Amino acid sequence: MPRTRIALANANRGLLDMLVERLDRDFDVVAAVGNGDDLLDAVAALMPAVVVLDVSMPGISGLEAAGRLQRGGCSARVVFFTSCRSTECVRAAFGAGASGYVLVQDMETDLRQAIKNALAGDAFVSASLPPRDIV
Repeated sequence: MPRTRIALANANRGLLDMLVERLDRDFDVVAAVGNGDDLLDAVAALMPAVVVLDVSMPGISGLEAAGRLQRGGCSARVVFFTSCRSTECVRAAFGAGASGYVLVQDMETDLRQAIKNALAGDAFVSASLPPRDIV
């Protein structure tokens, strides 16, 4: 059975490398880029099923990139992987079409589940975020 294709975008190279290492066990990581511009190019060329990206990145932000993907008719599910804990960031992410929102600190416990939920069409928010009215 083919593995799910994933594109990653994060400006922190060390974190991006760690994501590749962790996710490559279960998924086919087809792109790992450091900014929103490169992410949009990679998604257009490689057509991943899931995009995992940060809220803030150089050039086009993750929020803007997610919005462009959704407005452009991209079928990839979007999961944000970020350190931004604010309600505003979470709401903006879901407003941009996200299926999931995972805090960096919850990578080991939540990221794979968020991706699986996204693929199933279900939303996911890190357990360490208070269950405020965020989605």
